[in-house]
Amino acid sequence: MIKALKVGSDTVLAGIIRMVKEAQGKKAHIQHLADAIARIFVPVVIVIAMASFTGWLMSGHELKILYAFISMVSVLIIACPCALGLATPTAVMVSIGRAAEKGILIKDVNSLYRMRKVDVVVMDKTGTITYGKPQVAGSYPATFADEDLSVIYSAEQLSSHPFAQAVVRKFQSKKPAKVYFTSFTEHPGRGIEVVYEGNHYWLVSVKQAISMQVNFPALVAQQIERYQAEGYSIVCYVKNQVVEGVIAFADMPRESAARMVEQLIEAGVDVHLVSGDNENAAKRIAGQIGVMQYKANMFPEEKLAYVRELQQKGLKVAMVGDGINDAPALAVADVGIAIGTGTDIAIATAPITLLKGDLRKVVLVRRIAEKTIRVIRQNFFWAFVYNLVGIAFAAGLFYSLTGTLLNPMIAGAAMAFSSVSVVLNSLRLKKVV
Repeated sequence: MIKALKVGSDTVLAGIIRMVKEAQGKKAHIQHLADAIARIFVPVVIVIAMASFTGWLMSGHELKILYAFISMVSVLIIACPCALGLATPTAVMVSIGRAAEKGILIKDVNSLYRMRKVDVVVMDKTGTITYGKPQVAGSYPATFADEDLSVIYSAEQLSSHPFAQAVVRKFQSKKPAKVYFTSFTEHPGRGIEVVYEGNHYWLVSVKQAISMQVNFPALVAQQIERYQAEGYSIVCYVKNQVVEGVIAFADMPRESAARMVEQLIEAGVDVHLVSGDNENAAKRIAGQIGVMQYKANMFPEEKLAYVRELQQKGLKVAMVGDGINDAPALAVADVGIAIGTGTDIAIATAPITLLKGDLRKVVLVRRIAEKTIRVIRQNFFWAFVYNLVGIAFAAGLFYSLTGTLLNPMIAGAAMAFSSVSVVLNSLRLKKVV
């Protein structure tokens, strides 16, 4: 029998979704520079065209009426802000397409603007820095009683957490009996709670077990200390407020993790590690990949608070994660980057997704962002310079040197060429990233 204890807006998942929406709602949208320029540029061009018409009309030239119309039309044609309008979208389209070819999905263009200014990259541990496929390194007792083994195995089968999957892989050879629970509750970031034959069972972290004020028998406490000293992640098996046993897990960092950290530090970006695991487990992984700053024993809301704390110091923060526990922090960060092998909610929350989990792509995202903004600025610069020079010729400011006005057909060809040059400059992004 399945009993729904909380539904709709009362569930833990709904609470996480609320945090995600709240964080997303506070993000400001970037105002494109082209829009700001166009609001000023178009009226100015119209004024210049009218001034040119009036100036030639009031001149003493024998063809003043003809020249007045030619100069006005040429100014309006050559000043058509097509190049300015193409400066941003062409570069963005090329860079997003190139990123997709490299296994990077960019869903929010604004994230590119923010990524180039990132000061700190905060990394989740399990499933992000590590492969998320931990192995059971040991347990106490070494062999669980049949009923305990069945409860643990059956409960972990109902969870998608990497630790749960590791337990299932480890214990399935023992062929434990399948048991059916009166209730099953999974608390994201905290553990599993089940009721079986009137007894309450929990599979939780040491921190969560302590917060529940459960009883730690002396031998169990000693074993926990030994596992923690060795840097293992630990899950406590609690029955009716007593820790009956513990399971230790070991996970290896991705091969790309250390290189990513090295490249980010070389680029002047700090890297922080956050984890729900114990202090020694987080320290061990941090040491293996070269991260100096790490936080352990963190619940989902504590990861979110840590990102906000960094932001309050004036730092631009990118968060990289893969799980439900990371979704709130991914949403509140200046740039959220999800691992494509992670949960759907993490992928849906983050504006950037690394499809294959190669952490070196974090560095590539930053390089794409820098190159894209550089090309956009080049497009704006040359389009603006072109318009200034072109308008000057079209208005007849160099008539005394050339003895002729700019032909409207030539002005049209020059305007088209400026747009083509912007597109060609943007296409360079396919080669530089």
